[in-house]
Amino acid sequence: MSIRTFWVIVLKVVGLFLIAKTVLTIPVFLYENLLLEGITEDANIFRHLSAAATVGFMLFVINLFLFKTNWIIGVLDLDQGFDDAQLNLNYERKDIIYIALIILGASLMVNAIGDLILELYFLLKDYSEFRETTTRVSKITAIIKFFMGVILLIKTKSVVNYFQKWAE
Repeated sequence: MSIRTFWVIVLKVVGLFLIAKTVLTIPVFLYENLLLEGITEDANIFRHLSAAATVGFMLFVINLFLFKTNWIIGVLDLDQGFDDAQLNLNYERKDIIYIALIILGASLMVNAIGDLILELYFLLKDYSEFRETTTRVSKITAIIKFFMGVILLIKTKSVVNYFQKWAE
């Protein structure tokens, strides 16, 4: 495996983790910034513009890490300064992305199960003081995390094939 291929794999794995974090962060961010009322019109416009800029920046960074990896490697000279031109790893790019997706899906599921159990506990115990602290967004986010993990575990091969098409 060449050093350039190694860096492509690393950057794409980072991009996958960024997608997971972004998908889980955007609903909470939008809820907290766009749906709150009682603020002046000027502050409201600024809040909408800053929310749009933040979401746009997140999507731009994900685009760089997933689809413009060769540009990042070229700009940062990540493949320069190594003694050997080849790394002695006996794994293909497809296998490494497959392993990363399984780890990502499992970690999403494990984290979401904890959140779902906590939400269910508060719902069944009817703690009114805790009910105010947990919002619908946290419940929805926990459910989305869980199903994202399940989908990543079930459809890992399809996702890997999708990224393989983009790599070529």
